[in-house]
Amino acid sequence: MNAIVGMTAIATAHIDDRKQVENCLRKITLSSKHLLGLINDVLDMSKIESGKIELDDQVFELPEVLDRIHSMFAQKACDADVDFTISHKDISVHTLIGDELRISQILVNIISNALKFTPKGGSVTLEVREKELSDDTANIEFIITDSGIGISEEFQKRIFEPFEQAQASTVKQYGGTGLGLAISSKFAKMMGGNIQLQSKLNEGSRFIVNIPLKRPPVEAVIPVI
Repeated sequence: MNAIVGMTAIATAHIDDRKQVENCLRKITLSSKHLLGLINDVLDMSKIESGKIELDDQVFELPEVLDRIHSMFAQKACDADVDFTISHKDISVHTLIGDELRISQILVNIISNALKFTPKGGSVTLEVREKELSDDTANIEFIITDSGIGISEEFQKRIFEPFEQAQASTVKQYGGTGLGLAISSKFAKMMGGNIQLQSKLNEGSRFIVNIPLKRPPVEAVIPVI
C-alpha cells in the first residue's frame, strides 16, 4: 500500500512527464497485484481458521486442470529461463470428483514458489501419478520438483505455518506473504490428504501432494471422442 501511495504521489507531481507517469503506473500495477494476493490469502486463512470454507466437490477432468496450469506458468517459466514440464502419461482415470478450485490452488501455490526460487537454467516439473485406485476412489499424487535454492532442515519444520518465511533476506529478495503453503496444507488436509516435503539447501525441493478423490459412476463419465 505504501508503494501505491508513493507512486501515485510521484506520478501526480510529474503529470506532464509521460515516461515517469508510465513507470509509476507499472509499479502501481505490480504493487496492486501483490496487495490483492495478500488480501486473498489472508481472507482464505481467516475462513479456514473459522471453519467457514466448505469444499465444493464436483465432477472434473484432471487433464484439463493440468493443461490450464501449464498455460498459466509456461510463459513465466520461459521468461525466467526455467524448464517447466508436466507429466501425467501414466494416469488412466481422467474423470474425478473433488474440489477442482482448491486442488488447482494448491498446485499453483507450490509451482509459483518453485519457479520463484529456481535460478536461470534450472527446472521445475509436475509429475502426476495414481498411487491407489479402486472402483470408486483414486488417490492422486502430485509431485512438484525443482532445482532451486532448497530449504533448510530447520525451516522445513515450520514451513507450513502461517506467515513463516525462511529469513528476512528471503522476503526482501523474493517477496511473498508466507501464507501460500499454509493454505495449501490446510486445503489438502480438508480433502483427506497431505503434503510432504523433501529438500536440502542448494539442492532443490520436492513437494509431494497426496489427495484421495472419488470416481464418478460410469454413466456420469463423458467418453473421449
